[in-house]
Amino acid sequence: MLRFKKQIIHNNRGFTLLEVILVSGLAALVFIAALEISWRTWSVVGTNREHFNEDAELRNAIHWVTRDLRRTETVTTAIQDKLVIDTANQIITYTLVNDTLIRSKNNSQRIIAKGIKYVNFSAEEQDNNMLVTAEFRGQKRGVRTCVLVYIKR
Repeated sequence: MLRFKKQIIHNNRGFTLLEVILVSGLAALVFIAALEISWRTWSVVGTNREHFNEDAELRNAIHWVTRDLRRTETVTTAIQDKLVIDTANQIITYTLVNDTLIRSKNNSQRIIAKGIKYVNFSAEEQDNNMLVTAEFRGQKRGVRTCVLVYIKR
C-alpha cells in the first residue's frame, strides 16, 4: 500500500491534452450561457425602460389635457391633431407636430409630450353639455390611452 501511494505522488505529471480540451470546452459553454443570460436581461431592461418612458409621456399628455378641460368654458375646435379651448378668457391650443404634443397659451408654447404617433380630439354637444374625448397613441408599441371629460354648462 505504501508503494502505491509513493507511485501516485511521484507520478504527478499534470493534465492530459484530452482533459484540458474537455475542461476548456465546458468553461466555454458556461461562459457563452452566462453571456446569453446577461444579454437577454439587458435587452429586457432596455425594452421596459422604453415602454415606461412612452407610458410616462402619454400620462403627461393626459394630465395636461384633462387639467385644462376641467377648467374650460368652451371648446372651440376639436379635430384630429388639434384642440382649442377657452378657459377664463385664455385660449389654449394643443397641437401634434411630428411626434410632439405642444400646448400653446398666450403666445407661449410648451412641449407636453414626445413620442406620440397619433392624437384624435373630438367634442360632442349633448343637452347643453359637452363630451370631449382625447385619444393618444405612442410610437414605440402603440399604447393607446383615452380621456373623456364631460363639461357642464
